[in-house]
Parts: sequence; structure tokens; C-alpha cells
Amino acid sequence: MSAGTQAIVTFCNYAAPISVLLGSWVSSYFLLKRKTTVAYGLQDQTKPIYQQIVDFCFSKILTREWQAEERVVSVRELSTQLAVNSRTVLKAYEYLQAEGIIYPERGMGFYLSKDAVKKVMRIQKKEFFENQLADMFRSMELLGISIEEITERYNKLKKDGS
Repeated sequence: MSAGTQAIVTFCNYAAPISVLLGSWVSSYFLLKRKTTVAYGLQDQTKPIYQQIVDFCFSKILTREWQAEERVVSVRELSTQLAVNSRTVLKAYEYLQAEGIIYPERGMGFYLSKDAVKKVMRIQKKEFFENQLADMFRSMELLGISIEEITERYNKLKKDGS
């Protein structure tokens, strides 16, 4: 066996266990990162990640976990919590700022505007009527479900939920 061949065999003998070990670590890291991201609801493959972060923020606002005029989670904190790049969170915050939902305080971070809930509801209602409701009507058509059946089911769920 030549010196070159022996060097390759020796390298492969050491590299294989290292790659198995590294591969396992890398797989575990990305699996953990995916579980963390999925746990916070960032799993919609059809939406860009920044838009999923916007939706995450919307849910925090609508459930009143984030209160008006109070500081929201920093870009760095949220990127760590969601296991995403901080630039992606910043893009989501820039969208929220453009919509007037959050505003920056120099050196202090971002704060939720007084009318954030109303603005989020307006945006979410528009999304619902333009996309989700249209999809639901298509499904109703395919399945032969009438508006009366939907109304009946809605009233029953509303009654049972109260």
C-alpha cells in the first residue's frame, strides 16, 4: 500500500467516527431547533418565516399577553425564543412598525401602540375574508355542505362553549 493510500485509509478510519458523532449532534441540534420552532407555531411551510413571526406576535396581542403601551420582547430575545435568525425577527418587527402596531423608543426597544388590538383585528379580518373564508367555501362546495348546516353547527358550538 502506498503512503498516499495509507493516509486516506487512516483519515477515513478517524473521519468516519467523527462524522457519525458530528452527524448525530447536528441532527439533534436541528431536530431540537425544529421542535422549538414548531412549539411556538412556526411550522407553516407555505408562509415565509417572518410572516409566521408576525402571526405569532398577532396572537400575543389578541390574547392580551402583550399589553398596549408596554415594551414588547426584544428582537434578540424573540429570535432566541423562536430559534430563528434575528434579522428575520427584525423584518417581522419592521412590518409591525409599518402597520403602526409597534413603535420604537430610542434606546429602549419596541412598544405596543394603544390601538394595536384594533389594527391586528383589522388585518386578521381582511386575511380571513380574502383567504380562509374563500378556501372554506370551496371546501363546502366540494363536500356539499350548505350555509344552513354551517349556521346550525356554529350556533351549537357557540351554545356549548358558553
